[in-house]
Amino acid sequence: MSTVAQFELLLAIGISLAALSIVIAILTTIAQLRYGKNLSWWTGPVFWGASVMLFMSGLLTSACARILWDEPSTYTRQVGIPQAVQVEHLDFIAGTLGLSSVVRVDTDRGIYFLNGYTPIPKAGTIYAIERRKFWGTDTQEFLCLSASLIQCWPILTNLEWET
Repeated sequence: MSTVAQFELLLAIGISLAALSIVIAILTTIAQLRYGKNLSWWTGPVFWGASVMLFMSGLLTSACARILWDEPSTYTRQVGIPQAVQVEHLDFIAGTLGLSSVVRVDTDRGIYFLNGYTPIPKAGTIYAIERRKFWGTDTQEFLCLSASLIQCWPILTNLEWET
């Protein structure tokens, strides 16, 4: 299942659970107002508890969908033409406490920073591609092994340290 499908499914489940919890809360309130003395002593707390549990499950599921929001595989639309770049030099910059490792890729068109676990080739031609999410206008730059967008790595833009 693609990341886009996972995002949509988790978001739909989260919203459905939250909506169901609100419906249960409304029905519980109506039942307590109308049949308050005829209901068992445990009916109210059980249904209110179920409503709270469903609402919290919906929030948690929506939070899981939020994790997928910035996944590189959600950027599915290509913007512009892939630019061929020649890898000239690679440097592995080891991370420190709280900072992750980074690969510095020197090319004939500029310097790129990638995640330290990226299996980038040490030499040869790679492609710089800009992609957009399947919704909205948020774009991200990627380095790819080929112009066909099969194996790509997002370029890091917000490094917290100077190089």
